[in-house]
Amino acid sequence: MFVGSSSIRLWNLPKYFGKLEAINRGFGGSQISDVCHFAEKVVLKYKPKKIVFFCGGNDIAYGKPPARVLGDFQAFTKLLFRELPHAELVVLAIKPAPGRQRFLGKVREANQLIRREAKKDKRVLFLDGAFDLLVNDKGEIREELYVEDRIHLNEQGYRLWTKMLLPYVKEGS
Repeated sequence: MFVGSSSIRLWNLPKYFGKLEAINRGFGGSQISDVCHFAEKVVLKYKPKKIVFFCGGNDIAYGKPPARVLGDFQAFTKLLFRELPHAELVVLAIKPAPGRQRFLGKVREANQLIRREAKKDKRVLFLDGAFDLLVNDKGEIREELYVEDRIHLNEQGYRLWTKMLLPYVKEGS
Protein backbone atom coordinates (compact mmCIF):
# COMPACT_ATOMS: atom_id res chain seq x y z
CA MET A 1 0.00 0.00 0.00
CA PHE A 2 1.16 3.51 -0.84
CA VAL A 3 -0.28 6.30 1.30
CA GLY A 4 0.33 10.00 1.72
CA SER A 5 0.02 13.23 -0.21
CA SER A 6 -0.42 14.03 -3.90
CA SER A 7 3.07 12.83 -4.79
CA ILE A 8 1.74 9.37 -3.93
CA ARG A 9 -1.63 9.99 -5.60
CA LEU A 10 0.09 10.98 -8.85
CA TRP A 11 2.43 7.96 -8.88
CA ASN A 12 1.16 5.55 -11.52
CA LEU A 13 1.89 2.36 -9.61
CA PRO A 14 0.89 -0.15 -12.33
CA LYS A 15 3.12 1.67 -14.84
CA TYR A 16 6.17 1.87 -12.58
CA PHE A 17 5.82 -1.28 -10.49
CA GLY A 18 4.25 -3.66 -12.99
CA LYS A 19 2.78 -6.75 -11.40
CA LEU A 20 3.23 -5.55 -7.83
CA GLU A 21 -0.24 -5.54 -6.35
CA ALA A 22 -0.23 -2.17 -4.67
CA ILE A 23 -3.07 0.03 -3.52
CA ASN A 24 -2.63 3.77 -4.00
CA ARG A 25 -4.26 5.74 -1.18
CA GLY A 26 -2.57 9.09 -1.69
CA PHE A 27 -4.75 12.16 -1.49
CA GLY A 28 -3.87 15.67 -2.59
CA GLY A 29 -3.01 18.36 -0.09
CA SER A 30 -2.79 15.92 2.77
CA GLN A 31 -0.73 16.46 5.84
CA ILE A 32 0.35 13.69 8.21
CA SER A 33 -2.47 14.62 10.59
CA ASP A 34 -4.94 14.04 7.72
CA VAL A 35 -3.52 10.56 7.11
CA CYS A 36 -4.00 9.89 10.84
CA HIS A 37 -7.55 11.24 10.76
CA PHE A 38 -8.52 9.07 7.78
CA ALA A 39 -6.31 6.09 8.70
CA GLU A 40 -9.22 3.69 9.13
CA LYS A 41 -10.55 4.47 5.64
CA VAL A 42 -7.30 4.82 3.74
CA VAL A 43 -4.96 2.33 5.45
CA LEU A 44 -6.21 0.12 8.26
CA LYS A 45 -9.26 -1.43 6.60
CA TYR A 46 -6.97 -2.93 3.94
CA LYS A 47 -4.70 -4.59 6.53
CA PRO A 48 -1.56 -4.07 4.42
CA LYS A 49 1.62 -5.91 5.31
CA LYS A 50 3.84 -3.18 3.92
CA ILE A 51 3.08 0.52 3.67
CA VAL A 52 5.04 3.05 1.63
CA PHE A 53 4.50 6.45 3.25
CA PHE A 54 5.22 9.88 1.81
CA CYS A 55 3.88 12.94 3.55
CA GLY A 56 5.13 16.02 5.38
CA GLY A 57 5.88 18.52 2.62
CA ASN A 58 2.45 20.08 2.87
CA ASP A 59 2.80 20.21 6.65
CA ILE A 60 5.98 22.30 6.33
CA ALA A 61 4.51 24.48 3.55
CA TYR A 62 1.47 25.25 5.72
CA GLY A 63 3.64 26.37 8.60
CA LYS A 64 4.05 23.37 10.87
CA PRO A 65 7.47 23.32 12.53
CA PRO A 66 9.61 20.20 12.06
CA ALA A 67 9.00 19.11 15.67
CA ARG A 68 5.24 19.10 15.01
CA VAL A 69 5.76 17.10 11.80
CA LEU A 70 7.67 14.57 13.90
CA GLY A 71 4.87 14.49 16.48
CA ASP A 72 2.30 13.82 13.77
CA PHE A 73 4.53 11.09 12.32
CA GLN A 74 4.81 9.50 15.78
CA ALA A 75 1.01 9.62 16.10
CA PHE A 76 0.68 7.87 12.73
CA THR A 77 3.14 5.10 13.58
CA LYS A 78 1.52 4.57 16.99
CA LEU A 79 -1.90 4.24 15.36
CA LEU A 80 -0.59 2.02 12.57
CA PHE A 81 1.30 -0.41 14.77
CA ARG A 82 -1.43 -0.57 17.39
CA GLU A 83 -3.79 -1.89 14.72
CA LEU A 84 -1.25 -3.68 12.51
CA PRO A 85 1.64 -4.70 14.78
CA HIS A 86 3.34 -6.86 12.13
CA ALA A 87 3.18 -4.31 9.32
CA GLU A 88 6.30 -2.76 7.83
CA LEU A 89 6.50 0.95 7.12
CA VAL A 90 8.78 2.31 4.39
CA VAL A 91 9.07 6.08 4.81
CA LEU A 92 10.17 8.23 1.91
CA ALA A 93 12.04 11.34 3.04
CA ILE A 94 10.18 14.60 2.49
CA LYS A 95 11.34 15.77 -0.90
CA PRO A 96 12.84 19.10 -1.82
CA ALA A 97 10.82 21.06 -4.35
CA PRO A 98 11.85 24.06 -6.45
CA GLY A 99 8.48 25.69 -5.74
CA ARG A 100 9.10 25.32 -2.02
CA GLN A 101 12.78 26.26 -1.95
CA ARG A 102 12.25 28.61 1.02
CA PHE A 103 11.27 25.61 3.18
CA LEU A 104 14.35 23.53 2.37
CA GLY A 105 15.97 23.99 5.81
CA LYS A 106 12.80 22.90 7.59
CA VAL A 107 12.41 19.94 5.24
CA ARG A 108 15.96 18.82 6.05
CA GLU A 109 15.29 19.24 9.78
CA ALA A 110 12.01 17.30 9.65
CA ASN A 111 13.72 14.51 7.70
CA GLN A 112 16.48 14.34 10.30
CA LEU A 113 13.94 14.06 13.12
CA ILE A 114 11.89 11.39 11.32
CA ARG A 115 15.05 9.46 10.36
CA ARG A 116 16.08 9.32 14.04
CA GLU A 117 12.60 8.22 15.04
CA ALA A 118 12.53 5.50 12.38
CA LYS A 119 15.75 3.99 13.74
CA LYS A 120 13.95 3.24 17.01
CA ASP A 121 11.67 0.63 15.42
CA LYS A 122 12.85 -2.24 13.22
CA ARG A 123 9.47 -2.20 11.42
CA VAL A 124 10.24 1.28 10.04
CA LEU A 125 12.68 1.99 7.22
CA PHE A 126 13.48 5.61 6.33
CA LEU A 127 14.72 6.17 2.77
CA ASP A 128 16.87 9.28 2.40
CA GLY A 129 17.04 8.64 -1.33
CA ALA A 130 13.62 10.21 -1.82
CA PHE A 131 15.38 13.50 -1.02
CA ASP A 132 18.95 12.77 -2.11
CA LEU A 133 18.06 11.70 -5.65
CA LEU A 134 16.40 15.06 -6.26
CA VAL A 135 19.43 17.23 -5.49
CA ASN A 136 22.76 17.50 -7.27
CA ASP A 137 26.26 17.20 -5.82
CA LYS A 138 26.07 20.81 -4.62
CA GLY A 139 22.78 20.18 -2.78
CA GLU A 140 20.78 22.15 -5.33
CA ILE A 141 17.33 20.93 -6.31
CA ARG A 142 17.25 19.27 -9.72
CA GLU A 143 14.52 21.30 -11.44
CA GLU A 144 14.45 18.96 -14.45
CA LEU A 145 12.75 16.29 -12.27
CA TYR A 146 9.60 18.35 -11.64
CA VAL A 147 6.48 19.27 -13.57
CA GLU A 148 5.50 22.89 -14.23
CA ASP A 149 4.11 23.47 -10.72
CA ARG A 150 7.67 22.90 -9.40
CA ILE A 151 6.29 20.80 -6.53
CA HIS A 152 5.40 17.44 -8.07
CA LEU A 153 7.70 15.00 -9.82
CA ASN A 154 7.68 14.38 -13.53
CA GLU A 155 8.15 10.97 -15.17
CA GLN A 156 11.93 11.11 -14.78
CA GLY A 157 11.58 11.90 -11.07
CA TYR A 158 9.17 9.03 -10.52
CA ARG A 159 11.51 6.68 -12.38
CA LEU A 160 14.29 7.60 -9.93
CA TRP A 161 12.02 7.06 -6.94
CA THR A 162 10.79 3.75 -8.35
CA LYS A 163 14.31 2.44 -8.93
CA MET A 164 15.27 3.41 -5.37
CA LEU A 165 12.16 1.86 -3.84
CA LEU A 166 11.88 -1.34 -5.87
CA PRO A 167 14.25 -3.44 -3.71
CA TYR A 168 12.11 -2.67 -0.64
CA VAL A 169 8.70 -3.47 -2.12
CA LYS A 170 9.34 -6.53 -4.27
CA GLU A 171 7.18 -9.50 -3.39
CA GLY A 172 8.81 -11.46 -0.61
CA SER A 173 11.05 -8.60 0.49
